[in-house]
Amino acid sequence: MNDSLQAQLADLNYILKEREEELAMLRAELGEVTALRSNLDGKQAEIESLQDKLELRQLQAVGAEERELELKQELNEAGRMNPKYEELARAYAYLQSQHEDLKLRLAEMTLRNEELNQFARKAGELESRLEMLALERDDLRNRLADQETQKHLKEYNI
Repeated sequence: MNDSLQAQLADLNYILKEREEELAMLRAELGEVTALRSNLDGKQAEIESLQDKLELRQLQAVGAEERELELKQELNEAGRMNPKYEELARAYAYLQSQHEDLKLRLAEMTLRNEELNQFARKAGELESRLEMLALERDDLRNRLADQETQKHLKEYNI
């Protein structure tokens, strides 16, 4: 029976080790998700900043005829920024797609984490039960030893 309990304990320890490894992997993935989210926020802020600059320059161009030369220079600058803006817009769209994928992965990881928590709770319950059984076993052994001692004493006293 002790061998069986030890085998069960070994199995539980193996399962617990696997769950801890999964938790470590999930934590690493969560770190990656956080880093990607931060990168996405930075790119989004950069795009919004570029959009604000473009809008400001367009308003300046509409309201100032005497600044025609300056307006042409600003429009040229805006033209140079347009490819970068388009590139950033594509990058933003790509990052948005990644963000959605990461949100789905995070939801999946949350579910997996809950399952791992349930396994951990079950493992804890089994460990507690195993300890109780070990205590019962030890108590029974002590009782048996006491009975054998009593038996030997009776044999020698008779």
